[in-house]
Amino acid sequence: HKKKMFDLLDSPLLENVGQGESSIGRSEMRSELIAIAKTSRFRAGDRVVSAGSIGDSMFFVSEGSLEVRINGVWQHTLAEGECFGEVALATARILRERETLELLGHGISFDTVIRRTADVDCVEDAVLLEWSVDALSPLLDRVPRLECNLQRLGLDKLQQSVASGSAPGRALLDLISHVHPLLLTGLFKGVDPARVVDACAILAAAPVRRPAGAGVVRQGCVGETLFVVVSGLVSCRDRGREVCQFGPGRFFGELCLCAKVMLRRRFLPPSPPGPGGAAGAASDAAV
Repeated sequence: HKKKMFDLLDSPLLENVGQGESSIGRSEMRSELIAIAKTSRFRAGDRVVSAGSIGDSMFFVSEGSLEVRINGVWQHTLAEGECFGEVALATARILRERETLELLGHGISFDTVIRRTADVDCVEDAVLLEWSVDALSPLLDRVPRLECNLQRLGLDKLQQSVASGSAPGRALLDLISHVHPLLLTGLFKGVDPARVVDACAILAAAPVRRPAGAGVVRQGCVGETLFVVVSGLVSCRDRGREVCQFGPGRFFGELCLCAKVMLRRRFLPPSPPGPGGAAGAASDAAV
């Protein structure tokens, strides 16, 4: 049974995982995912999740099939090897710091926001693997490609649910579409919320979009800006060798920005930064 799970775990969630010099191997990734998953069995007719219910986990269909419905209307059938629940897990990661919602000034409780967007029922007996945000977060932190895939899949399904009339989906999309990119980074953790709101109002974010393979910054060039990865994946290279990757919610360029600020405080003329590193989009990216 474990071998069957292992073979089926070749979903879009693992697309391109293992590529890049700094990436974890694909086989190692599968093994870790299985090790941290909760395995559950359901009977035909059982409801696995209900639209509007609180949830921060995703599921993988190891055996059986399930139906997805929004407002009682059939959307599609899930077969073995497919996932669902990416919306809840992805948005829980986007709002990974619960304080983020308070910083938005809406007075919204975290548990009232991360809501399921559809009903999912078993058509036949099913075996599911489940990953909660707490169980999967350490792996997502280590493997930016996995985080990138999760965000892409989750946001795609969220938009599909909104198009199908999901009220919880609409509320969730409206919320995360207004989150300032800097709130995704954790840089404001512990800062007074009122000051954070003021800072976000002052610090206007200028979107930068790059196709896969395009450069974002070049090693050795003068820079004074901080970049936050909103979507996609960015590869950081030192003299042509990849040293790390940045997925959604990660940032780079802070050394140049801090150096610029310190030099201005000391009334010194700015000087070019050190060798640093070059960054380029490993997949289509918005920063």
